[in-house]
Amino acid sequence: GSPRQGEIKRLDGMYNLMTPGPVDKDGKCLPLMAQNQSVVLIREGESKPLSGFGLKADQKVYGIDYVDADGDGTSELYVTVLSSGEVDSQIWELKNNRLVKIADKIPYFFRAIGLAGGSPRLYAQEQGRGDEQFYGDVFEVARKGSKIIKKKKIVMPRYGNVYGFNQFKHESGELLTVVYHEHNYLIVYDKDQKELWRSNDAFGGSELYYQIKDIDQARRTGDDYRWYFANQRILVTSKQEVMVGKNDGFFVIGNARMYKRGAVYSLYWNGAALEEVWRTKDTQNYMPDFWFDEAKSELLLLQLTQREDVLMRTKGATALQIKKVE
Repeated sequence: GSPRQGEIKRLDGMYNLMTPGPVDKDGKCLPLMAQNQSVVLIREGESKPLSGFGLKADQKVYGIDYVDADGDGTSELYVTVLSSGEVDSQIWELKNNRLVKIADKIPYFFRAIGLAGGSPRLYAQEQGRGDEQFYGDVFEVARKGSKIIKKKKIVMPRYGNVYGFNQFKHESGELLTVVYHEHNYLIVYDKDQKELWRSNDAFGGSELYYQIKDIDQARRTGDDYRWYFANQRILVTSKQEVMVGKNDGFFVIGNARMYKRGAVYSLYWNGAALEEVWRTKDTQNYMPDFWFDEAKSELLLLQLTQREDVLMRTKGATALQIKKVE
């Protein structure tokens, strides 16, 4: 659509992640957004945060998800935090638009996912070692006080982890799983984890990462750290359309990635492959995260419009754009 369609708001700072938060009395969403070491609550159309919190110097935000995991009718904020490379996640609640911490030191990667177009639920996975950072199966989990209780197990197909999978239903009723390959190709598996299809183009792509110090890595490459990059969400609508982000035009300096443009694609399983239904125009900036509000038919695009200056003269800027999907 036209560039003039939709709302856009410039925010100071380089934000990596967002999740839709509560809805205020006027019906406007209050998005929650994260930089490397801070999380804020904002109101659509405003740039000044309503609330927020910061992390320690050795900590980093790797994921934020706002979901009701204790069944009390009110959502909580699940923040996946890495402390010196170790998962050390936190849970926060909103009380009168103020963020209040209710638990920390939780050893799980968190992600809220609406499987097969259903309501979002909270999923978790443990941390492993070395190249196998995502260890074991993914579990649907519930919160009981400050504790996380494992519920339903979801066995991951090859390459699948809590940050790179979703499920959708074919017209026949068969439940299929879509995941990101380690090089960002999309792969579709059947219920027996047999690969049915693999994309020719790479999707996803993120500059967000965490590091773990590794002496053996230093001996091999001269870099003291292993780098582990995040990836884009995979969303599935009630129409069983698979929505993925795609960042492109990047270059790499060592392990540092810098993307130049991004877009959101809607794909549909035709029985043999995922084919494109529609896509957004390319942004002129890196797109760290996105979200689709199906009830409102609104697409929320997070864009990095200005990078932090090397000499720290500017802290960078981000834009939150809301587009109507018709």
